[in-house]
Amino acid sequence: MRDAFAAIAEGKYPFVSRGDQSGTHTKEVGLWPGELGITVDAASVEQYADWYTYSNAGMGVCLTMAAETGSYILSDKATFLTFQAGGAG
Repeated sequence: MRDAFAAIAEGKYPFVSRGDQSGTHTKEVGLWPGELGITVDAASVEQYADWYTYSNAGMGVCLTMAAETGSYILSDKATFLTFQAGGAG
């Protein structure tokens, strides 16, 4: 999974982050290449604003944002399946 995150960063592909210091957000932060300096602090991603969206929102909102913008996102399976089935997430 780290390779996928490195490819997202290298290609500057759009990514939506929860940005809420949740367990999912903490896991995501640990997957980015260390040299990017991405942490749970919003200021650490300001330089990546052209491709990295720090939403500070719940997973349902973030999944909707990602779907609407064609962005990548890290989600837990249960919430993703609920969202995919038309639930609020």
